[in-house]
Amino acid sequence: MGRNPNLTLLSTVTSNDQESYIRSKKRKGAKLSIDIDLIQIDEKSNDFEIINRIKELNNSELVDGIILETPIRKDLDVIKLVSSLDASKDVDSQNPFNQGMILLKRAKIFPATASAIFQIINSLNLPEGSEIVVINRSTVIGKPLSIMLLNSNYTVTMCH
Repeated sequence: MGRNPNLTLLSTVTSNDQESYIRSKKRKGAKLSIDIDLIQIDEKSNDFEIINRIKELNNSELVDGIILETPIRKDLDVIKLVSSLDASKDVDSQNPFNQGMILLKRAKIFPATASAIFQIINSLNLPEGSEIVVINRSTVIGKPLSIMLLNSNYTVTMCH
């Protein structure tokens, strides 16, 4: 490759929690020699403008992964935005194709938090069919985690 991998974060809002999480990603990236870039989307940008920016990132050979940071502004169409992410660069598996691949047990990319929780649960060596309660229904954690657990023959109850 001749360069460090690049992860580009797109943020549509500014909050203390999100800024803290982004700082954490940047620190971890530095330790792993991954360049982390943040693009703060202007609060006046509309879906079309953001999708065009995502397409530029999709086409850039200098960008290896993209995360659309949550929360996303309420006035934006989340489905349109995540659908515009190149599935191979969609680090959080938000693109409908990647979500479908999780459903079909063919995913190559899993959302990081859901994957970490799944690995912890699997490490417990619970009997097949064990009942697991997932208290979250987000597309980044709860839904993919529930599907991953179902695909591994756990009995899942989802609460919110």
